Amino acid sequence: MVKLNLQRFAKDRVLGSSATIALYNTSTGGYVTFAECDSFTATRKSSQKQYQPLGQVGQRTQDIYEGWTLSFGGAIVDHSYDDIVYQIDQSALSGAANMRFRVTETIEYYDGSIETWVYPDTVLYGFEKDISAANSEITWKFTGDAQTRVQG
Repeated sequence: MVKLNLQRFAKDRVLGSSATIALYNTSTGGYVTFAECDSFTATRKSSQKQYQPLGQVGQRTQDIYEGWTLSFGGAIVDHSYDDIVYQIDQSALSGAANMRFRVTETIEYYDGSIETWVYPDTVLYGFEKDISAANSEITWKFTGDAQTRVQG
């Protein structure tokens, strides 16, 4: 039998008053000036392994941790988006190892509390730029892959 504490769910939701994403290039040792970021999503990756121990009636599930997928989206405000994509391209074409970034997610809540998560050693990929019409904004999106997330 599952018992729900309905009073817990009756509280107001916590709203963030500000969220920032900082990219730090671990190869060059400096922060990356980047285009305006409008959206960020962090998704925990995992898979489940099912097994049945000897003498047990039902199967058991084990969660296998596989890191994090990060999604970024925004609009172009200057040439910084193309600059970083060009640097990543040149690094790959020269046979160098993937450029690594440290992604820092900071949220300041209306109640004054601050939450920070750091995704070290992130690889960025899947760069897309959308120029759909002459009178609309130019948007971009890309994905990142991080093996760990630590509290900052």
